[in-house]
Amino acid sequence: MPKPSHRILYNQDCTNLFMVTKEPITPEHVDRMVDEVADGGADVFLANPQSQRCCYPSRVWQTFWDGYTQGDVAFLGVPDVDGNGHARRIHLLNQMKRLAGQCDYLERTLSRCRKRGIVPGVSVRMNDIHDGNHLESHMHTDFYKNNPQYRLPGVPASPAHCPFDYEHREVREYFLLLIRELAEKYDTELVELDFTRSAEYFRRDGRMEEHCRTLTGFIGEVRKLFDATGRKIDLIVRIASTPAKAKALGLDVKMLAENGLIDGVTPSQYLQSAWEMPIKRFRRLVGEEVAIYPACDAIRAVEGYPGEFISEDREMLRGFAAGYLALGADGINIFNFFCAREWGDPAKQPDFDAFHEMQDLQSLRRLPRRHLVTAPARVANAFECDLPHQTPTVLAHGQSRGFKILACDGTPQLKAELLVAVEGTDDCKDIWAYLNDTPLGSAEEMMPISDTPSCTALFYVPNNAVQDGWNEVVVRAENSTVTIHGLEICFSEEIS
Repeated sequence: MPKPSHRILYNQDCTNLFMVTKEPITPEHVDRMVDEVADGGADVFLANPQSQRCCYPSRVWQTFWDGYTQGDVAFLGVPDVDGNGHARRIHLLNQMKRLAGQCDYLERTLSRCRKRGIVPGVSVRMNDIHDGNHLESHMHTDFYKNNPQYRLPGVPASPAHCPFDYEHREVREYFLLLIRELAEKYDTELVELDFTRSAEYFRRDGRMEEHCRTLTGFIGEVRKLFDATGRKIDLIVRIASTPAKAKALGLDVKMLAENGLIDGVTPSQYLQSAWEMPIKRFRRLVGEEVAIYPACDAIRAVEGYPGEFISEDREMLRGFAAGYLALGADGINIFNFFCAREWGDPAKQPDFDAFHEMQDLQSLRRLPRRHLVTAPARVANAFECDLPHQTPTVLAHGQSRGFKILACDGTPQLKAELLVAVEGTDDCKDIWAYLNDTPLGSAEEMMPISDTPSCTALFYVPNNAVQDGWNEVVVRAENSTVTIHGLEICFSEEIS
């Protein structure tokens, strides 16, 4: 079978629409949710139907509103610290219950996808553990609460964070119930199994190969279930950022591909974009018939700096897509894009129109864009699936360090620059840089970064110095000990 030809897959979580809709929710709100993604230019809409509970009227899993009464203080299990959090959660449940009295959220979403000519898909979270530290939370189902023997003991960074243990057949059957309902009852063409939200599935007991056989067998059952529907349903797995990390967690992509079980893979970090995932290593393992869709998460957080929402920055979105397409990815999988709307500046909105631009590498070469390095994660259990980060790093005076940046070259009409976020000096002569085979010399300018003790060192780059794929940047501290917090290659329009 030919691999999927999609370029932009968009993941919509199970709560955002209900959280951000302030007026009483109606089926038309669901339509508009799909419309803005279709208008933006995405190929696939992946509707996430659940976390621990379902946001649609499932017959096999508990819904969010099952057992809930208005004002239930156990919902999400945490105190109302900011004066608004608990009210938001009550609003969420009331909106879900209100919409369920008017339509089936999932059916309406997928039907609207059909009308708008966008592929209807579903993304199933295979071990979501929101509120894992609060057993009394309404988020947890009866199956979870009543069966502590089916839970993992927790991870070192978060010992109370106890998702399901997939070694138990009962756990796998529990998820198969949900997947069977989604495949048989709903008009979906693509299902993503999201194994990174969250990423723990087995105990750390050294039986990695056995764990891989268990999950391969489970995914084989999912594939048989899809085939039995008589419809073609593509199967994509969202996995850790490198093949080795994925395998350590129980997902052997080579085995999955060789057994013909998957149509695509989405390498991913946990809640933060990864800019250096090894697409060519994935390609060697899965072959040419399996599509590769690197995951772009909405958040970029650099320690000591204000967080950025990638979904508000078209140049970052272009850079993310351009680098991975240049490396051979088949498309981009968009995750948490809507977070800027829920938690960001009310004056800003996610840039859905960028999806049109992110599909074509040759068009991206002509557009202003930013290519970054991965920043360290700020979440406790990210080590399960995240890349090793390149920053921050300390350079003593006279020391140099190499960094790799994934990028693609640009047209002569664009101006190229290297930006280095540095703490410890504001003197241009203290920071020297090299890009691939081109020495850039000392920084041209040191620009203070507001509300931080750092500066951005600016280097002008000959346009032809940037190459498709991996670029090596070497930074040297000339006279001072400095800390490098971040790097990026930027293309901007030449000022005439």
